[in-house]
Amino acid sequence: MLGEVIRGVKGYAREVWECRHFWIHLVKCDLQKRYRRASLGIAWSLLQPLCMALVLTAVYSRVMEQSFWQFGPSLLAGIAFWAMFQQSCLQGCMCFIVADPYMRQQPLPTIIFPLRVTLVLAFHFSLSLMLAAAFGWIGAGTVNLVGLLAALPAVVMLLLFCWSVATIAAYSHVYLPDTQHLLEVGLQVLFYLTPVIYPPSLLQGAGLGWLLDVNPLALLLELVRGPLLAGDVPSLLAYAKASLMVVPAACLAVALVARLENDLIFAL
Repeated sequence: MLGEVIRGVKGYAREVWECRHFWIHLVKCDLQKRYRRASLGIAWSLLQPLCMALVLTAVYSRVMEQSFWQFGPSLLAGIAFWAMFQQSCLQGCMCFIVADPYMRQQPLPTIIFPLRVTLVLAFHFSLSLMLAAAFGWIGAGTVNLVGLLAALPAVVMLLLFCWSVATIAAYSHVYLPDTQHLLEVGLQVLFYLTPVIYPPSLLQGAGLGWLLDVNPLALLLELVRGPLLAGDVPSLLAYAKASLMVVPAACLAVALVARLENDLIFAL
């Protein structure tokens, strides 16, 4: 039975690859549409997180008793991480509805539409993350290539996780239209429980470190941010703990595709 599942996954992946020109074109169109007629073009994707990070850093770096060059890059990387995750959930909810005209014209592997959302967001995430790394390196006075390489596995895990939650949100929203509203409330709560705009040491010092232990997003965030900015090389145990969130999410996404894909067009 496991062999049949593996063959099914391989066959499905082959279908996705065969229509790669289509979904790559969709990603390019989304990026071009966003910056069409914009004088600064792609720079707009950096200005919003950069301005937010600068304002928050100017205020909260003193509150947190951290230097500007220490707190700023960490905050910018956190904002980039959260935007990637949050928008994967929210935009994932609408990706099948937006793609309804395509799916009615011909049968297509449905995972390409959450993949479309994830790749567009990944483009902006990578720009913001590299900007955070550049600021961190300027503050440290050195380029940390080891940290950059150590962060790559965590970034890959993040992309897989974001595709998974986008797929789960997409199917959930078709059958439960309140999904997006529920996610907006849940994500707002989760944002303040995740050390995005404050250092993890703040919770640990207040005796609330257990909140970080029960929040897998906090671990995944530090797997991305720690190596990139501090040069920390995560342990295999840290990656194993993060995989306990990523792997089940991916398996659930695959299960939803296998179970609901054929009937999806009738539910739209």
